[in-house]
Amino acid sequence: NRHSVYGQNWTYTLNPFWNLAERLRLLINVASSFKAPSLFYLYSPYGNLDLRPETSTNLDAGAQFSVSANRYVRAVYFRRNIRDAVFFESLNVAPFGRYVNLTRQDAHGLELDAAWAVGRVQLTGNYTYLNGTQTVPGGANSQDVTTPNLLRRPRHVANVVASYQFGKKLMLSGVLRSVGARTDRFFNETTFRSEDVTLRSYTTLDVYGRYQPTARLSFFADLQNLTNAQYFEVYGFASRRFNATVGAVATF
Repeated sequence: NRHSVYGQNWTYTLNPFWNLAERLRLLINVASSFKAPSLFYLYSPYGNLDLRPETSTNLDAGAQFSVSANRYVRAVYFRRNIRDAVFFESLNVAPFGRYVNLTRQDAHGLELDAAWAVGRVQLTGNYTYLNGTQTVPGGANSQDVTTPNLLRRPRHVANVVASYQFGKKLMLSGVLRSVGARTDRFFNETTFRSEDVTLRSYTTLDVYGRYQPTARLSFFADLQNLTNAQYFEVYGFASRRFNATVGAVATF
């Protein structure tokens, strides 16, 4: 890609895999990308014509052991390195801010997921560990500053889904979700500064059931946040507590 403002950029993707055995596969994905500055970033009152495109390199590598399509275990390590990420910098003079490029952002983690079906029981689960940092320029007379960079992103997330088929007419399933503590940022109207706040970890349980007495008629019930947990995905905006939906579907 060639552009008169942000120059020339190119990307690549490499995605091989190896079947080491009938049930064991190794996989890897290496790719790069770039994101051009938007017109607002360039030409708005806060714009900066010296912005460089955001560029990144991405690596995923892992292994999967499969017995069948619904019986497998998989583990994947991932790493992402972003350079020149666009960031809004506050200023003490008008227009009191501008868009600049950060030095870099780095993130890495591990994903585990599995599925197993035995008779009428279907189990699936996954776990993600995530860690990341960002580095900002320290100015002409100081070193760059590296800080954690997991805004609204937990380090630990786990999900477990279980379902059971009671014959041909009745099915029940449950979803257990656990989310670790996260850091969010909000603008304090008293101090006129952006401040960090910790969002507490939480666990929710959802239950879903469906009964289909005939081919043209079915009843369902969806119970969400069964434990009535109070949690926040975004600071200051509460999520729904326990709630339920029940209904029927008829096909004519």
